Formats: sequence, C-alpha cells, structure tokens
Amino acid sequence: MNKYMSPYKYRIHLYVTFKDLFPEEPEINVKDILSHYSRKSLINVALALDTYYGEGEFEKCIHFFSERNKGQYQEIMRRFHVFKSQSIYPNTDFFFCSFISGLELLRYTYSMPEKISDDESYSKFEWDLFRAILQINQQTICKFHAVEGIKKYELIYLNNLCYVDLGKDLKELAIQQYVYAYHFFKYLESSNIQNKNLLNAFETHYGTSWKRYVLTLISARTISIGHAGRLKKTLECDIDNLMEKSVYDHMILDTSKEMKYASSSKEDREGNSDYRYFRESPVIDDGDSYILYSSPLFLGKAYNSLYFDLPKINKEIPEKKNRVGSIKDLITTDFVQNTLLYRYVKESSHSGYEMYTEARMEALYDKKENELGAPDLVLISHRHAILFECKDIRLNGWVKEQKNYNLIIQELKEKILGAGRDDHKGVGQLTGHLQNIRNNNFHWASIGSGKKVYPVLVLSDPNVNQEGLNGIIWNSYLKSLKNKTIRRLAANRPLIVMTPMTLIKHAKRFRQKGFAYYFEMYNRYMAKNRQYELSFEHYMNSYRFDRQDLITKYKGTT
Repeated sequence: MNKYMSPYKYRIHLYVTFKDLFPEEPEINVKDILSHYSRKSLINVALALDTYYGEGEFEKCIHFFSERNKGQYQEIMRRFHVFKSQSIYPNTDFFFCSFISGLELLRYTYSMPEKISDDESYSKFEWDLFRAILQINQQTICKFHAVEGIKKYELIYLNNLCYVDLGKDLKELAIQQYVYAYHFFKYLESSNIQNKNLLNAFETHYGTSWKRYVLTLISARTISIGHAGRLKKTLECDIDNLMEKSVYDHMILDTSKEMKYASSSKEDREGNSDYRYFRESPVIDDGDSYILYSSPLFLGKAYNSLYFDLPKINKEIPEKKNRVGSIKDLITTDFVQNTLLYRYVKESSHSGYEMYTEARMEALYDKKENELGAPDLVLISHRHAILFECKDIRLNGWVKEQKNYNLIIQELKEKILGAGRDDHKGVGQLTGHLQNIRNNNFHWASIGSGKKVYPVLVLSDPNVNQEGLNGIIWNSYLKSLKNKTIRRLAANRPLIVMTPMTLIKHAKRFRQKGFAYYFEMYNRYMAKNRQYELSFEHYMNSYRFDRQDLITKYKGTT
C-alpha cells in the first residue's frame, strides 16, 4: 500500500525556544546556568534526554519534572498554550528536545572546568535545565528568517537539517549502519593487500573481529534501553554474548582535558564543532559502568565514523607502502560507487537491462581534455536508459553548525548543485550527459538521441537527503537544462533523487516491475500534487518495507 496516493501534508518539525515561552525575559546564558551544577548531574540529564525522549514531543515534558515540581510543569504548559495559540505556522508539530539537545548540554559541560557538586536545590535544577534546553533550541535553529525571498523548499530543508541531521528514526539508522558496514568490511576482506592490511589494523585496534565490532554496536543500543543507557562493565546484561568489552574500552571519551566548545573556522580541527570529539568517543566511563550518552553517534560508529577513524588506524600500519593511499577514495569511489551502488543496482535490475559500469565505459572511449567524464553507472533497455551519478557527500561540520542559509546553500552548490560555469557537479553532470545524448555526442554507450532517459542522483548519506532538498535540486536541474539549451522533450524524464537505502529496501520490488515503473508512478504523483519537497526516496518509503526480511537476509553473517 502506498499512502502517497493521496496528497501528503508536510508538517513542520518545530522546536520551542526560550523566546517563545519567555518573551518578556532577555535571553539566558547557558554556560552561566550550567556552571551551578555538577558534571555528573548534567551527564544524567543528557542521558535521560537521549534514552527517554529523543525527538521529544512537547507534551512529553511532563516526565521531565518530578512529582514535587508539577507546578513548574503547569507554568510551562500555560506559557506553551499561549505561544501555540499565536503561532503563525500551520501544520506544525512542536518539540521540546531532540537528540541534539543532550549533546549540546555535554558540549557546554566539557568546555567548562569540572564541577563536583550542585549549588542549587533539585527543584531549581529542573527549572534551570528545562529553560537551558529551550535556550539551546533557540541557538540551534537555522537563521533562515533573516534571508529575504527564501523559498518553501529551502525552509523545509533547513528546518530538517537543523534538527534531524543525526537521524530521527533509530531503527532506520541501525539498519543503514549495519548494511553499509557489512558490505564495507566484506569489500576489504576480498580486495587488495593494502585494504586487507587496513582491516587487520582495524581489528587489532579494537581487539576483535569486524563482525563482533558491528554486532556489539548494533545490539548495545537495544540492550542499553532496558538499563537507562548504562551498561555494567561486566556486560552481565549480555546474556546472548553479543558484545565485546574491548569495543567499549576503545570508545571512551577522554575527560581529562577541557574541550574547546567550537571550532573557529572550517579548517580548525581543535574545537568540538559538529560534536567531533563525541563522534569519536560516544562512551563515558562511569567507574563500574559504560554510559552510552548518544544513540545516533554510538550507532554511527558502525559505518559513519569510519570516514574519520580509518585515517588514524591507517597510520598505525608500519610501512607506507602497506597502507591505503587515500581513505577518502576507498570509501567514496571504491566502496560507495563501485561496490555498494553497483551491487544493489544489479540486484534490483531485471534481465532486460544491460549494465555499463564506469570502468566498462572508460574502456570503450578515451576522454579528451575538457570533456565530461563517464557517468558512474548506466542501465540500457530497448525502451529507455537510466543514468546514475552517485555522490558520497558530507556537509562540512562547521558550516552546518553556523545554521546559516547562505553558507549551507553554498556548500550544496559546491558539492551537488553546481552553479554558473561550475555546473559540472552532480546535477550538472546529469544534464551534461542528457545534452550529449540529444546531440549524438554521448561516447560511453549506445543511446539513441530520441531515447527516453531517466537521470538519477544517488546520495550515499540518508541524512543529507532530508525533505526539502529534492525541491532545491529540482529547481537546479531545470535551471541547468535551460542554461544548456537542452530541448524540452518528453523523453527527458524528471530527475530522481534517492540513496542506496532505497535500492536495499526495495530491490525485490524493482526487480519485479522495473525501475521505470516506480519512477513513472512517482512522476505522476508529482505532476498531480506538485510536492517537490519529497524525493523519490521519500515516496518509496510509503511502500511497505519488512525489516524482518532484511534481518533474515543478513542473519548469521556477523
């Protein structure tokens, strides 16, 4: 069943701020408030936010206040209902915290000297911390309101990028991390000697096999929920022997040094911008227990953090000749494009397609200077062709942290949108290939100038493909077609945006009815409802996906 058969009503995900509830007061200084409380107390609040609230709907804040402080809760709700009644935003869901809230509390905490005891009463502690969370919300919203002429899609994307960059569906995140990690490590096992050396160094570093490493991370989240995010170091709760203690021991946050709250620029690697120290070490040593203080970051160690962890491990290999030349190329090109994308496109394709990989196309034609290179992948049937461009992009952590519309849009232009003379990135690559096909100048495979062509942009990171981005990409695509004076033929099909997770989850569906069937279903929905904030990925998420099928497929592989 597909719920998008009727128009999907997008709801804004809005976090209530200090100014919303306390408009009569000046903004508060978060550091000043936190300086009155011990590091242990603040860690406990951060852990509670992650374990019990996550994406905390505002009404859930009743559980934030203890029974003796219900008067404080009632005052908060009174102020909330006044604010809500005056809100100018329709179709809005209101939240008081997110997975980012706890991380921000810790980020402030570890940027200050350690405090051992609390100065204030427990009653004042709850009131102060709740107000501090509201102030944090205010400081983490995107500064879109200061930009004139901002459009619907940018508003929706920035709204999502600010708050759900870490991932709001932990089950979905766990599946993505597990599948990506499984295929990445299997690739290292079966490739060249340098990659195998890297794998051996990785396993030596963590004191266990990669299979046990991944299993520890994925199972720990489920087990820790029943223990309020704390696991005894004996791991006695692990009755099925799923976890390895050495994995936790190598992820413990170094609390001996004061961490600079933020980096001063894109190049500064000393500050804790984008939670770089927390991403590296998502475990706190609490004497006889491990504290898993951020579920998204802990799960992200399975795959997302490899981009930052592997360069350090690679340097542990004694001789340079035995090391991987470029970890970035290993992940972005060798794995994401040449392994993950190819594997799942092949698994999702029926027998009517002929596949042209980049290597196959480059063997057919030698690219000349200033010519557009081969697509990452092409599928050709007797009725149509599908062009794939895969982008393993990561928005710069410092840029994301600025929550500034102009900086974020510029980052997107540099990595996937292109602009003006620099129109040769993701979107521009696809329109460039379309232009060459229509002009009988596409050398990489035989595609007739009048053949129906589906351009597909694959973004490897699902967190980049938030709702709203598709509308930004769609406008860029139309502008690029116009700038290249490409004839507006019905054979030029609308741009498709997805991640490998779409292929992974719906491989069987695509194999049975073909990519084009679902592309056209999506296009018809868009033509009727014009909801371009929704990518093909979001549309396909409305089809039933049985997680158990995927679990069964990989059961016993780790």
